[in-house]
Amino acid sequence: MLAFRADRGILRCALCRQGVGGVNRLRWSGVVGALMVVVLVAGCAVGPDPSAGSLFDAWTRGDSAAGKPYATSEALFALFSLPYRSSDGWGFSRCEPAGGRRACTWVNVGEDRLQLSVDASSGLVDDARILTVGNVNAGRLFHDWRVNLSGDGSNYSTGEALYKLFSQPYSAADHWQADGPCQPAGGGHARCTWTTGGGATLDLFVDSHPSVSMALEGLTCRADLGAGTWSRPFLERSALVSRVSTNVWPTGPAR
Repeated sequence: MLAFRADRGILRCALCRQGVGGVNRLRWSGVVGALMVVVLVAGCAVGPDPSAGSLFDAWTRGDSAAGKPYATSEALFALFSLPYRSSDGWGFSRCEPAGGRRACTWVNVGEDRLQLSVDASSGLVDDARILTVGNVNAGRLFHDWRVNLSGDGSNYSTGEALYKLFSQPYSAADHWQADGPCQPAGGGHARCTWTTGGGATLDLFVDSHPSVSMALEGLTCRADLGAGTWSRPFLERSALVSRVSTNVWPTGPAR
């Protein structure tokens, strides 16, 4: 049987402790009332920078004093000004060089990114910020693909977009991350982009037209003005992911 312990937004596998920082990266993600375990990095891999990881641990406990040795006062204040909620399901993604720093990133269930940047000279976290996707449906759909929950993904996309996205398996080795907030894409759509850092891109196009549901004397009448969902008998608007485009899958051109 495998033994695990949770810290720094990951699970440590007792079978992968050989070498410095050699651990198997897994993430807890609470989705649809179930606790999902997701492999973020295949095999044994190096975890977050020690200062970033220790600061993250302190943030999850609400203990700013414990985080003080690992960050500048500005970064400490910035991080602890952000509310930590376990339901956000933050999980470690990766660290990468960023102009004299190491930027360590955690991702939540909506694909928003918590970025803790470590100064190479001082070894302290000198910047802390959350970078949002900017569209709930796109973020939740991508995360459902990440954790292989196509049933839940149907809440955030059309059937065609859902089929195309889930026709390809998510690979943890690709290290997908959102490439900034969603941007207007013309035709009443917003484009939300994820990249691997190695040239691969995946775009989710969100239909910004509304869906309308109206109740009249107990009868529900619906008027489709765009892709959307209804769940209650009154005016409701929902913008779904209606198209998926990528430069890496052999699934033909975007439709």
